[in-house]
Amino acid sequence: MLDETPVQHYVQAMSARTVIALLAPIALIGCTSSNRQATDLRVRTELVNLGERVEQITERLDTIENQNDRLTKQIEILERAMRDARDVSISDARKLTTQLTTLKKEIVAVDMARREDRKIIVDEITARVAEMMKQLAPAAASIRSQSGYEHTVQPRQTLSEIAAHYKVTTDRIVEANKLANPNSIRVGQKLFIPD
Repeated sequence: MLDETPVQHYVQAMSARTVIALLAPIALIGCTSSNRQATDLRVRTELVNLGERVEQITERLDTIENQNDRLTKQIEILERAMRDARDVSISDARKLTTQLTTLKKEIVAVDMARREDRKIIVDEITARVAEMMKQLAPAAASIRSQSGYEHTVQPRQTLSEIAAHYKVTTDRIVEANKLANPNSIRVGQKLFIPD
């Protein structure tokens, strides 16, 4: 009897919400420019498309998991029947053994399909993330000025996170922006980040 199928483990480990949560910060990088808006729109559109694709594949994995569960239950029933059937004839036992072997082969086939689906998902996500990163790299590089960067504060960002991202101290950002309280930055607020 199986405690947890590989499909169950995969679905628990990878859901559409998880993928979107991991990829969303890419689309929300705070630097802005006139070319950046078009890039951001493409990236957001790609994230939505990617989220929909992940949802479709997740549904397919759910179907495979249900098939796997059904087959596993059938195997358990057959194994129990074989143990309990002391008076079963040899031909009946052979039929049960054949059914059990067939079910095990089906489980292997379902598991192989799940592995192929996982590889497709990973390859597709990797390719799309790489493409989005290529789109973001030129836009981010064009925003740099001779003396620093302009950064737009995003939801749940802290001054420490922003400073770490640009490899400067929070004190330099506070000083450059004349912040009275470094803990009270607002979403949408533009900050100058010195080099």
